[in-house]
Amino acid sequence: MPFENLVADWTWKAGALSLVPSASVYGGTLRARIESDFSKPESASRLSLEVDGVQAQPLLESATTLRDVFAGALHGRIALESRGLSWDAVSRTGKGEGRLSVANADLRTVRLMPEVARALAAVGAVAGFQVPPGLESTTFSKLETSLALVGGRVSTPDLTLEGADVSGSASGSLGLDRTLDYSGRIVLGPSIVKSFGKTGRYIADSEGRVALPFRASGPIASPKVAIDESIVLDLGRRALARQAGEKVGGTAGKILGDALGSGDGKQASPADILQQFLIEALVVSAVGGAIGVVLGLGTAAVVDALGTQVQFSLAPVLLAFGCAFGTGLIFGWLPANKAARLDPVVALSSE
Repeated sequence: MPFENLVADWTWKAGALSLVPSASVYGGTLRARIESDFSKPESASRLSLEVDGVQAQPLLESATTLRDVFAGALHGRIALESRGLSWDAVSRTGKGEGRLSVANADLRTVRLMPEVARALAAVGAVAGFQVPPGLESTTFSKLETSLALVGGRVSTPDLTLEGADVSGSASGSLGLDRTLDYSGRIVLGPSIVKSFGKTGRYIADSEGRVALPFRASGPIASPKVAIDESIVLDLGRRALARQAGEKVGGTAGKILGDALGSGDGKQASPADILQQFLIEALVVSAVGGAIGVVLGLGTAAVVDALGTQVQFSLAPVLLAFGCAFGTGLIFGWLPANKAARLDPVVALSSE
């Protein structure tokens, strides 16, 4: 490991070493404190490490056999204790904690954004939008997480990623056996979602964002990244449903779009859609019938007041209201039954 401006204070007493070095390393500064008692086998060794602006890629490649897996400027600290300072001793007995942030983080083997772009392209193929060509190469300007070493794994329970209108969060761990296991989600901001065109608003949440859960696991050098397929399918269904609703048009289209594309992750059944249509038809028919009865009675009262005798009877009132209610119910059920059986893809492909 090349370094410059090395300064170190150290003491050695009865086989116990205390070393406090600092140096300029890979574009930044590294400071450490090492305490170990070499007079006793597997005695407790303590290491505290602070890094400020050190480039991650050359540091990682000089300390391990991993190549081209991670880049960025490291800032943070970690304190650990183990029975010895060898890699094997730290793997077996090491424990510690710390905090790390990485400027211009580049997760070169964890191909998150290419997988996000691929998943959204699958939705766009059926929903009719194009994924921006630069989405898969989107980078993160900052990575932050706390660190905890135990049992040979470094857990990062609150890892966050920040980029230009894209963010991420994840929880998982890195193993000293050079494996990783993470689950989290990537959130695309409003400006990216707007680039999907009109369809973007169909798949966005109330804040204009799209969130995609992911899982990454396997060797650090070549992990497998997968986007949650159920969420991808739900986004496609939601977009198609809203477009189908616009095809149908009017109140029926609005109800259809709401029922099929509610975004709650559940597919509305034909019975659910039929029920929504019928409830609206019943309410409209009842209100219309009541208004008609009130207007009829009002008109009769005015005619009676003008000198023409009018005889009021309950039966005609009930008959008029029943006719209005029945007509609304029948003509509400017909489009309701049709919409309940409508497939969004069929609606979009029909003229």
